[in-house]
Amino acid sequence: MWNSGRFFAMFYKETKNIPPQNLSIKMKGTAPGKGGNTVEDSQIIELYWQRDEQAIAETAQKYGAFCFTIASSILTVREDAEECVDDTYLALWNNIPPSCPKNYLSYILRILRNIGLNRL
Repeated sequence: MWNSGRFFAMFYKETKNIPPQNLSIKMKGTAPGKGGNTVEDSQIIELYWQRDEQAIAETAQKYGAFCFTIASSILTVREDAEECVDDTYLALWNNIPPSCPKNYLSYILRILRNIGLNRL
């Protein structure tokens, strides 16, 4: 089962005391979809169609930091931003299938934006 608390502890431990508005400066790594041994978006979508929980882990690994940065720019409280990202993963799990997005990153960001704005 997916454990979001472990995910955020692992990926954001070095930013523990940084205000959300400064996180984008401290984040390490490449832009989403650039470099590294990342799985293709079409493969991640296929994992969702197979109802494999690895799809969430792959999404978090590939786009988690980017999503957190975007959520932090919408929501000022760090915990709210983390919860917004987690809710985005849940929405992806519930929406794929039946939906099959053509541009996976745009699909993720639209869901993330809507969830973040609903929390304001």
